[in-house]
Amino acid sequence: MKKIVTEEENDGLRKLIQIGENYREYETDTLIIKNGSSIVEIVDNFVENWERNKSHQESYPENRLILDGYGLIIFLKKNNITYESISVRTPTAQSHPEIFELYSKIESFYKKNAKKPVIE
Repeated sequence: MKKIVTEEENDGLRKLIQIGENYREYETDTLIIKNGSSIVEIVDNFVENWERNKSHQESYPENRLILDGYGLIIFLKKNNITYESISVRTPTAQSHPEIFELYSKIESFYKKNAKKPVIE
């Protein structure tokens, strides 16, 4: 780790991320969302404002220090092909209001509707 940390910033960061990815464990779940559900409108609204949300994230990169947190990547797909993505670290209502609202509402919807939720 000491050797990696002393390497050039981008190379060291890339290697640290790769180590994390190699030893990460995932659980997955699927939830079928029917048309007419309130969550569909929330997601549709986010997608309709995709360019604004993406440009806001790119124009105002985080100026905060996060010691422990999580990463969130939102992918926009068209015809089952990844089209674009928005990546943030530990979004809050102050730092990334639109992303935080989307994530919070999807998480709440999932917890209410999943038979055996994999997230707490």
